[in-house]
Amino acid sequence: MAGLTEAEFNRIFAKANELWEMDFFKKHARAAMDSMLREAENEFGCQLHSRMRDLESPLEAAFLAWWMVVSRYSLGDYGLYSQREVSASGNTYRLDFTVEPCNGGNLEYMIDAPECPKIAVELDGHDFHEKTKEQVTYRNRRDRDLQAAGWIVLHVSGSEFNANPEAVTREIRDRAATLLFAAHHRQQEART
Repeated sequence: MAGLTEAEFNRIFAKANELWEMDFFKKHARAAMDSMLREAENEFGCQLHSRMRDLESPLEAAFLAWWMVVSRYSLGDYGLYSQREVSASGNTYRLDFTVEPCNGGNLEYMIDAPECPKIAVELDGHDFHEKTKEQVTYRNRRDRDLQAAGWIVLHVSGSEFNANPEAVTREIRDRAATLLFAAHHRQQEART
């Protein structure tokens, strides 16, 4: 606190600690925090529910929920978009998720720009994928087609996600951010 002596600061801090420890305050602070948590839970639930309409599996829904958690303090420069259809090598593929620049963010100018990395996130749960050799062959051909069309495909297995969903989602988000911001910095350097 600017302008306070050390003695004044210590007095204020001690008074705050004294109030913090009083039963009357604890009772009301706990009730206020519980109320705030219920409100946040309802708001998060509504946002999550509204974004789930296109999803095809519980794994996708869980990944989206964790993405929203690990991205809650991001600046809104990029976002996660579900079930995008893309063309690659003459075929149309539906991607579980893409990570793309957002309207209104610092990366907005990169939307549809050739230098913007095309990032796909594919969730591979054995309940929905890779039950047969044909499904594995299809996935591999699909990945090659997407890569030939310039897509970077980040795969997450259901068991990997289930073991540590927050860490896996954070890793995917961080890799996507690194790719997007590296392209952004290259673009900025090219302009100077």
